[in-house]
Amino acid sequence: MHPRVLATNIDTAFKNLKIAAEGFDYKNLPVPQVDLYRKWIKKQLVNGHALVWMIMLDGAHYPVYPGLPYGLYSHVEPVVGILSDHPLTDENFYDDDVVLHYTDADTHTYYRTMASLPGSYRNFSHCPGHDYVGYPCINQERGFGWAIQGFLDKESRPLALSIDPWQSEPDVRRGDQPSQLTGTLTASGLTTGHQYVLLRWDGVLDAFQDEKATVVYRFTASKDTEQYTDPRTFSSDSATYYRCREDTEQLVMV
Repeated sequence: MHPRVLATNIDTAFKNLKIAAEGFDYKNLPVPQVDLYRKWIKKQLVNGHALVWMIMLDGAHYPVYPGLPYGLYSHVEPVVGILSDHPLTDENFYDDDVVLHYTDADTHTYYRTMASLPGSYRNFSHCPGHDYVGYPCINQERGFGWAIQGFLDKESRPLALSIDPWQSEPDVRRGDQPSQLTGTLTASGLTTGHQYVLLRWDGVLDAFQDEKATVVYRFTASKDTEQYTDPRTFSSDSATYYRCREDTEQLVMV
């Protein structure tokens, strides 16, 4: 997530990118929100939704963004999973529930118990531990999180994208030149014998308009998953979209 995307404009950014997202209602829920927020985090992760959370870093000064409401955070990280010794159907969170997150400092996955997440602040934040770069703690008064729930376009089989190279990308804001990425797509939830098409759009404005799509690959499913590497690369500073749809009506002619 771009560091200039904050709580004040992230909903607009998701809408413009045609991403379906649900934010924690930090503006209206009663404070302190620390327990409501952790319960919400668990619910979203259990439902398979990765999160963007805005967190405090140990020793950071507040407010970070003078003049912006609720600007009591200093860093943005992705949260991608949850582990629990309790039934995932139980909507309550437990101190020993573990969330999995990343930082922007390396490629490691970090594991944090729910009990370890809350921090405190006066003029400076204090996190209960700081044994790795990007060690986060959440604001006890307000929670800042957004669950990524897919795209605004719903007509697709589940589709995962992996990129190569993946470890890092050029910082174009700093003047670096963008790099070319190769995408490998994995479609799932397929029905054997049905025909499918992988579609691609190379920009936000055209995304999900069938008449403006490029056909990447047509296939008949031989199992419930299909993997395909797109031979045409895309730029690391671009917005490129893929969808997998049933092809019984030959949606896009090429």
